[in-house]
Amino acid sequence: MICINLMTAAMRAALRNRRCRERHLEEYRIRARKNSSLYYHRNPEKVKAYQNSPQGKPKIRERCLNRYGWTTVMFEDTLLELGNACAICRLPFTQDDPVCADHAHTNPPMPRSLLHRSCNAAIGLLRDDSEMCRAAADYLDSWRK
Repeated sequence: MICINLMTAAMRAALRNRRCRERHLEEYRIRARKNSSLYYHRNPEKVKAYQNSPQGKPKIRERCLNRYGWTTVMFEDTLLELGNACAICRLPFTQDDPVCADHAHTNPPMPRSLLHRSCNAAIGLLRDDSEMCRAAADYLDSWRK
């Protein structure tokens, strides 16, 4: 039986590189995280200057929003709709308690609304379960009497 290899040398090299990358993917991720944190710790002024610059701020926000299913337009429209206030506590967003884009933990993530970071953490700690939230409210009400 004669076997004819139809792969070119470049195709074989690409396949070999892909297999190697897949085998060592976690090592690459660890190294990348380590390098980025090293850069941050060695150059905190540069990183903070970029984050606060007009060029860096929109890019960082857009990248974070996209990760959770939001677009910049959706974010800004929702912020105007809520009157720059949290959807849960109705208090305005401040520097101490900034806006957080809430999302349902599905695949892909589904945007819900804008909350304070503390309100978002609270519902997250209650596992996004409305029954647990009601039970917590009932518990607090029972101690107020």
